[in-house]
Amino acid sequence: MNKLSRRKFLQATSLAAATAAGKRILGASPGEKRPLRVVQIGTQHSHAGSKWRTLREMPHLYELVGILEPDPKNRKIAAEDSDFADALWIENRDTLRELEIDAVLVETDLPYLIEWAQYSLESGWHVHVDKPAG
Repeated sequence: MNKLSRRKFLQATSLAAATAAGKRILGASPGEKRPLRVVQIGTQHSHAGSKWRTLREMPHLYELVGILEPDPKNRKIAAEDSDFADALWIENRDTLRELEIDAVLVETDLPYLIEWAQYSLESGWHVHVDKPAG
């Protein structure tokens, strides 16, 4: 018998809930099967790479718009990480606001999680923050 780890269970149920809620809240018609357009902010949270990789494996549910890594040093490191292969890198906040997105994953260093989550909520996006530092 295969055991399901707590981490895998939480990943699967979080993604399923976000998808279900997103389709209901975002106004998709009952028959419409539109992937959620997702942006990730940051690459330094401990789950950042695996979260991006997991979403990349589900193109029928998520359309990965890109990643905004505010710190140039961290961006350079992440760009060489296979978890972020083929990611479109978003330059700055202004570019982010011009994109049509449904949800944001906040995966920054801990001191910036709340700031970016609040910015995303104020921009009208659904937000996922794993264990916020607040």
